[in-house]
Formats: sequence, C-alpha cells, structure tokens
Amino acid sequence: MRGSSRSSLVAARMSLDTQLKGLDALRTTKLSADLFALADALSGSTSLRRALTDPSREGADKAKLIEDLVASQIGPEALRVATDAVALRWASPRDLVDAFESLAVEAEAETANLDGKLDELEHELFRFGRILVDNPALRRSLVDQSIDKEKRISLVASLIEPKVTPSTARLIKVLVGAPRGRSIEQGLADFAQVAAARRNRLVALVRSAIPLSEAQRARLTAVLTEQAGQPVRLNIEIDPTTIGGVAIRIGDEEVDGTIISRLKNARRALVG
Repeated sequence: MRGSSRSSLVAARMSLDTQLKGLDALRTTKLSADLFALADALSGSTSLRRALTDPSREGADKAKLIEDLVASQIGPEALRVATDAVALRWASPRDLVDAFESLAVEAEAETANLDGKLDELEHELFRFGRILVDNPALRRSLVDQSIDKEKRISLVASLIEPKVTPSTARLIKVLVGAPRGRSIEQGLADFAQVAAARRNRLVALVRSAIPLSEAQRARLTAVLTEQAGQPVRLNIEIDPTTIGGVAIRIGDEEVDGTIISRLKNARRALVG
C-alpha cells in the first residue's frame, strides 16, 4: 500500500485492536470470519468498492452505507471495524479489500494467540507452502478454478485439519476458496507476514539490570496482559548498563523505568 492507504491501514488496525480487547477465542474467530466475508463481498463488486472509497463522499456517509448493507449480517465488532475503515481515505478501491483481508488475518492470529498457538500458526503457513512445492498434483487441484470451490476447500480440509492448529486450517481454507488473483504460495506468504507482525506487536521487550525471578516474570506478564487486553509474552534482555529498574517496549510504546534513564532526565532538568 502507498500514501493515504498506508496510514489508513494503521488507523484501521487500531480500531481492530480496540474491538479485540476482552474477546474470547470464539468471538475473535467470528470477527475474523466477518472481515473475510467483507473482503470477499468487496472483491466481487467494483461499484461497491468505488462507492466506499470515493474521496468526494464524506466518511460518515460511507460508514452509513456499509452499515445499511451489512449490519444484519455481521457481528457488532466487525461492523465497528468496517465503519471505521471506510470512513478513512484509501489510495485505491482495491486497497480497502486488502485492508479487510489483512485485518481478518490479524483477528485469526489473535485467536491463535489466545490459544497459545501464534508461533505455530506462522510456522504452519510456511510449512504448507513447502508441502505444495513438493506436491505439484495437490497444488494443481487446489488452484484449479474449474473445480467447485467447496470441493477444493473440502479437499484441503481433509488433508490438514488433523495436523495443524484450527487457526491455520481456517486461514488455508479461506485462501484456497478465495485466492484473489494470487498464487497460493504468495497468499500463504502474505498471511504469514501478517501473523508475524501480530506476534511482534504482542511481545514485550524487557531490559533489566538483573535476571527477573519467575514470580516477577509472572506478575509483569499479568500486568501487561491486563493493560493490553490480550496475552503478552516477555522477551527479557539483561543489560547491566541500566543499573536498576526495567525498560519495557511493546510495539511502538516504551516505558523506561531504569535508574540510568532517571539520572539522564534529572541531568536534563538541571541543565535547563
């Protein structure tokens, strides 16, 4: 994405994060499915894509349009994400479809996170791509558009569902059913990239002068998870230069409570 679409995707992702807070795995899966349905609907309607991304229309007008169209068909969390997204500016109509798909993958990645399976999700998407490289006959069957969509989904489901996490299975079935003009390998790579970005945003990078005890780790994890509204994992780096205290970074947010940071702040205050 470029220009306004890039910044709009960031804003839409913030809307998604707000709606994800406090949801259980069942509801995040529903949110993901609803967003995929929106991406599918927009992908199949040029006129709707243009109407929802028309820069001459007010954002509130576009939000009302999509609400009138889909409010009875999707859950309240997906509806809020959708109305927030269409009110933003998109450089091209296709970018809105891509955004809904990316948000849907993020929501499914959050399901995997709630299940403690986020690392497996990323790995399994990559591994399935390698399986297709080694099995060209299977790949042909899954991408053959002359074969009924439901038959292709049923085929891949029979092969993977006993062997991968439920989130991985759902994403692969979506991709087989609606590749949206991409190779299946590219689609898997796109989904894995979104899952990896989600994982990175849910890891707290902690710098501490000394190792943390198990009790300290547990307390810090609990506090950060409560603040984030979703499970957060710790990645702890021992840094003697901090002298004491801890510095914590989650995504773009950082809280620096180290002694060295406090001394620097005090020095700046004295200097004026």
